[in-house]
Amino acid sequence: MTIRRRFIALALVAFVLGCSGAGDTIEGDTGGSEEVVAGDTAIDTVVPVQDIVVFDFQPELQVDGGLDLATDTDMQVGPGPGEAGYPCQEGSDCYSDFCIQTPKGKQCTMDCVEECPFDWVCVQHEPSLPDELFICAPIRMNLCKPCQKNSDCLTNGLQTGDACLPYGAAGDFCGASCMGDDDCPDGYDCKLVLDIWGYESNQCVLGPGECDCQPWFVDEQASTECDVVNDFGACQGQRTCTIDGLTLCDAPVPAAESCNLLDDDCDGEVDEQAGGTTCFEENEWGACKGTYSCDAGDLNCSADEPEAETCDGKDNDCDGTVDEGFPDS
Repeated sequence: MTIRRRFIALALVAFVLGCSGAGDTIEGDTGGSEEVVAGDTAIDTVVPVQDIVVFDFQPELQVDGGLDLATDTDMQVGPGPGEAGYPCQEGSDCYSDFCIQTPKGKQCTMDCVEECPFDWVCVQHEPSLPDELFICAPIRMNLCKPCQKNSDCLTNGLQTGDACLPYGAAGDFCGASCMGDDDCPDGYDCKLVLDIWGYESNQCVLGPGECDCQPWFVDEQASTECDVVNDFGACQGQRTCTIDGLTLCDAPVPAAESCNLLDDDCDGEVDEQAGGTTCFEENEWGACKGTYSCDAGDLNCSADEPEAETCDGKDNDCDGTVDEGFPDS
């Protein structure tokens, strides 16, 4: 029995005894049942002290800051300043000198040999090489993060085997090293795949749907190259993580090549095949046929201007007959 409970029990006993009045008497063993007289009223029995029921209520103590604490219970204390799991902004805030990104924001970590708290894992800190230093960190922090190289998928500078994977025209996104489907979150499958450099490994790969942008992806302005593809070709652009999610691919829509000094079909050449089609120059004398050519962004027709037929051995009006209307001289 705690001190508080003993205090309550004694208080109840004092209350019972006090209510009996100055002239009341208790005879016999205090543990038995004897007659007690209080004025004209007789109480046949007295409840023994050991049989008094004490209700286990816990009065609350109001402390600064509005926190209600039960005086009878132990407080659950979290990590202290500088300890693993404590919020931080930079390494100097932590005993380990390592402030890492976690799903709960930036937190201090600790060096390790094998075991780690919070379901974190013990991983080698690559930036410290050639010194071999291992620290605790959460895994799969960069899963589905837009990437352009494998190093974009390093978690807090820690090599956990995650790779940058191609997702076709949608872009490239980080996977997460795995041994089986149980190692991957819902919506992901563990598959043997090639990364963007052609190296093979088991990675968590997103099923149907699109990658979400985690807050730290937005902070890093994580981006990937992407493509807009149609029958005319494929144009490359960028997608970036924002607070509103992953942007659409900003690439232009491929189009048939035209004479405009632009690479409309995104094949690396400008204004190719923009000319070559048939054109005509027409007036009151007739119509002369030619072909278009693209010169420095200008489309020009090679056809001659029709003229009145003259005796010069040419088809001036482009009607297919030379020097018609003139005697053969």
